[in-house]
Amino acid sequence: MEKSQTLLEKLTRLHEEYDDLNAKVMKETGGRDREALRRLSEVAGDLACIYEDEGQEMRRVAHAAYDLSLST
Repeated sequence: MEKSQTLLEKLTRLHEEYDDLNAKVMKETGGRDREALRRLSEVAGDLACIYEDEGQEMRRVAHAAYDLSLST
């Protein structure tokens, strides 16, 4: 359970940072904030990697559990 809790905390932090950065992308004076856009791209990439990795692991577990259910 520790890994799931740690992962959930990391995802929560990244989503909060994503939301904060997304709000800062457009400057009040007009135009875009390049630094915010760069960091937003990094955070979005980090989130995507986590979801892809965890999705792959969940699919592996789902298939293994299904296979076990057939052999019991």
